[in-house]
Amino acid sequence: MGEPHDNLESCSEKQCERLKDLYELVLGTRPSTLSGREALEQLYEALGQIRGFARSLAEGDVRGDLSVRGPMAGPLKSLSSSLKHMTWQAKEIAAGDLSQRIDFLGEFSVAFNEMAERLDLTMSQLLARERDLSDANASLRIAHEQLLDQATHDPLTGLFNRRSLAERWASETARADRTAELVVVMIADLDKFKTINDSCGHECGDRVLIGFAETLKQTIRASDVACRIGGDEFLVLLPGATPKQGRETADRIRSAFARADFGFLLRTVPHTASIGMAEYPTHGTTLDEVIRAADKALYHVKEEGRNRVMVAT
Repeated sequence: MGEPHDNLESCSEKQCERLKDLYELVLGTRPSTLSGREALEQLYEALGQIRGFARSLAEGDVRGDLSVRGPMAGPLKSLSSSLKHMTWQAKEIAAGDLSQRIDFLGEFSVAFNEMAERLDLTMSQLLARERDLSDANASLRIAHEQLLDQATHDPLTGLFNRRSLAERWASETARADRTAELVVVMIADLDKFKTINDSCGHECGDRVLIGFAETLKQTIRASDVACRIGGDEFLVLLPGATPKQGRETADRIRSAFARADFGFLLRTVPHTASIGMAEYPTHGTTLDEVIRAADKALYHVKEEGRNRVMVAT
């Protein structure tokens, strides 16, 4: 436009109108009281701010502010405000609030809302999958516990089996070695169990086995270990018990079992138990050695009439 004039009146009519139009286009007012130089300087400053602000927005920086007013600045400020709000909404979506939607910027809002809806659907699918996996893990955990229980417990009586006995023996004798205490071992055998099966049937025999197991559970301590080791043979570990305490426990078991009521069919059939006892390490340093000593005592009980307790010598 050449050198600016001292005032708008000194420029040609065509130049003045172009300058006024440009000024009004940028700043929104007519510069009738300004000199040509003042009007151009304000235009340069305003356009410089607008250009810098627009460049920042294009680069994704919505933190700046635009002090210029006018027709050109207004849309940029509106765009900046919209982008700031969208940035906040995007952060909310990233934090998990998938309800965010926008209703400005035309087609861009449609794309934004479709993205949010897809994210919402994906999150719902992920949550559903997580619930399915959680349910599957719970089922696997239950199945694992059931398998472990089946592997370590007798299915009929619920007592520990031989496999568990070996593990508990190792831990209890190791503890006894540290504390210099005894581990009393009790072997119980149901008297004339074959007669019960023959006279009442195997269902009655199972009821007696279960009844003896319940007698053990109700009589022994929580720290004791009861196992079914054969058809009608049971073994109990009494960690830390003295021979006297073991004998008293065995007598309580024998007496309670003899008094137990297993139903009408068994009321006329005697059901008693013979018990042999031994101690670790008094009668042996291995499980087999102590069991042999308790079995020997049990054998003498059978010879002497059954339904009694004997301690290995």
